[in-house]
Amino acid sequence: MILVFMGFRFYVYKMTKKNCWSVSAFLCAICKMNSKMEISAFSSMIIVTLPFPALPVVCTSECNETNKHASGHDILSSAIMSRTLQCDGSPLPCDTMLQERKKTILIELNKTVSGLWKKYMENEGLYNKEREEDTITQCYLAYCAGFRNYMQCYPGSPDLRIMDLEEVDNNSTVHLQSLAHLNARAKMFGDSCEPLRPCLGYAGLLKEYVQSMYRESQHCQPE
Repeated sequence: MILVFMGFRFYVYKMTKKNCWSVSAFLCAICKMNSKMEISAFSSMIIVTLPFPALPVVCTSECNETNKHASGHDILSSAIMSRTLQCDGSPLPCDTMLQERKKTILIELNKTVSGLWKKYMENEGLYNKEREEDTITQCYLAYCAGFRNYMQCYPGSPDLRIMDLEEVDNNSTVHLQSLAHLNARAKMFGDSCEPLRPCLGYAGLLKEYVQSMYRESQHCQPE
């Protein structure tokens, strides 16, 4: 999925001085849209605001019955569009309780990932490669669990299987989408001036996600 806005202008409402899971505050704006093009663009914008990396969701090839992976971002984008439009193409009414559930999932994900990274730094593991890799793996599992819970807010099978992070190579769609997603979020929320380069491996991208979420958690703390 290419994160573009197709000329459609969006205004992101921020609940705090940083992106502290304000997604639910503006999702109801979908109901004002009339065309599939607008909703497609809006779904791309929603994904930019969400903290999930593109995850390698397991899918099966009909030809040889071997497991392959699809991008979680593509699956989520399709779910957003399907949930938004009724059969006649008109938008569904906004479900306030559903948006609150999504918000809760994102807040819990923030607490878990930020807590893992904070514990890693406090235990003087900042320069310990093995400890860092273990922490990134734990955070990846937290992202996977959070993504499964988030996808349950949409119609579909609850059996969402995600491959190990080692399965993602630098030439995969999952890697390219995660890279584009991180750069888009950095531009939108001002996390970094320099775009990340494609040579950074998937584990390195996950570390960027984790550090970004940790910084966001610090901004969201009461003063």
